[in-house]
Amino acid sequence: MNKKTITTTIVACGFIAAISMPLTAGADNKADNKDPSVYGKTYAEWSAKWSQWAYSSPENRNPIADETGAFCAENQPKGEVWFLAGSFGKTGVVRDCPIPANKALFYPIIEAGWIDCPNSADADTTDADVRNVIATGFAGDGASLLTSTLDGVPVSSLLTPIVRTQSPNFTANLPANNIWIKSRSGCSEDLPAGKTGRVITDGYWIMLPPLKPGIHTLTLHGASANWTLDNGVNHGISDKWNFDNEVTYHLTVLADEHEHDHDHDHHK
Repeated sequence: MNKKTITTTIVACGFIAAISMPLTAGADNKADNKDPSVYGKTYAEWSAKWSQWAYSSPENRNPIADETGAFCAENQPKGEVWFLAGSFGKTGVVRDCPIPANKALFYPIIEAGWIDCPNSADADTTDADVRNVIATGFAGDGASLLTSTLDGVPVSSLLTPIVRTQSPNFTANLPANNIWIKSRSGCSEDLPAGKTGRVITDGYWIMLPPLKPGIHTLTLHGASANWTLDNGVNHGISDKWNFDNEVTYHLTVLADEHEHDHDHDHHK
């Protein structure tokens, strides 16, 4: 079986002072193995939608490759949820992003997946085998060093559950000059424009309730460790990371125009 993973990561959390709509956290802020439904979809379904969004923009306008925040709004879905992205294993990335009012923020703490390579036998691998491969990968059992702050405060108190979930089997539409060059996808060739083969992802996800209007700083850091193996037996974690991702978001959450109009009418 051809083992390979595609990778995008981000970590994120919420702090109570900046939240306008709290949700219940899981016990001890640990990952919730259940897959609750929020904003009309399960976390698994949202994770597939996030991936389809993340793959939909070319490299030069892609929110994951973005190093300034210029493309935060690229291809964002309509509705109550706004997606955030990490980086392709870069640290020190700083993004300035305006966020519409009343948008929940959905993103992975750490995430990886499988995509069937063109002109390969990947499609012959069963979904069950694919799920086993990604479950034991760096964004599953190997996920490490997950930290975040919001407005300078360590996120020791999450207001939403961290949910580990695997996506359904899905496909995505890729543009020309897309992000899936062979060094990222694990395929022998860059992925062409058009519909992908099967994609399945595994990761830890959070749906952050809408932030209060104003300026917020969100720092994100996640990594995956190299594991020391001897004949397939784990002997502990090494002091090196095979993936290290660090992003600082300067978020400007816009005011609700309808609320402003209501206040204006009230004071007439």
